[in-house]
Amino acid sequence: MNRTRTIFFIFLAVYLGIIIAALALDIASPVFVRQIFIASTIFSVGVVLLDFFGVLGGHHGGETAGDVTAGHVFSGDHSAADSHGVGGDHASGAPLGQVQHGSDQQGAGPILSVLSYLRLFVYFCLGFGPMGLVALATGRSAFVSLLFAIPVGVAAVFLAQAFFRFQRHDTDSQLASADLVGQTGTVIVPLDDRTMGKVRILVGPVVAEQYALAARPGAAFKKGDQVMIASVTDECVYVR
Repeated sequence: MNRTRTIFFIFLAVYLGIIIAALALDIASPVFVRQIFIASTIFSVGVVLLDFFGVLGGHHGGETAGDVTAGHVFSGDHSAADSHGVGGDHASGAPLGQVQHGSDQQGAGPILSVLSYLRLFVYFCLGFGPMGLVALATGRSAFVSLLFAIPVGVAAVFLAQAFFRFQRHDTDSQLASADLVGQTGTVIVPLDDRTMGKVRILVGPVVAEQYALAARPGAAFKKGDQVMIASVTDECVYVR
């Protein structure tokens, strides 16, 4: 399990533990639990619908606005990449029309880290909220409904990630994860071992932009630094 999911599930376990304890001690009422289910359902379904209709941003190569695991892949020759500056402020001649604005990316690292946790929370709520409401509607108590909803929410996280991983593999098959390891790249969004950033990598005729974290504790890289890809996970690449 990668670090992002580990941290997310730790905080989620604390949050749900407080709710369960409050319910057991009669501090929270069943009505409160129902409201949590309703809020989770409205929030998650609303975000998914907004993303589906493109309100949260465009869909690039199967990547949803909330799917921070996928990097962007551009096809083109070396001259096209070099003419736009692989380490510069703009993306290399992307045929799909994606344009990166360097001045807007300076503070994007913390935002990317927040979005990675928000994405997991949306997936969890998408299973947790509806399942909880179904359990309550079938006459189960608030406590038992929580016991039904929690594992479904956790399963939704893994199923959603598996779906986007399959979708990304299908659309970006021209560049496998193994091809990235050992490659050098240019930092386009500052990063360290805790704050996610972004790197641009040139592999043959393909220019890929991947979300990245520093592989070594305490390491930090600023925009324009040259890095090497140490490993690749579902969430991002690790660089040194």
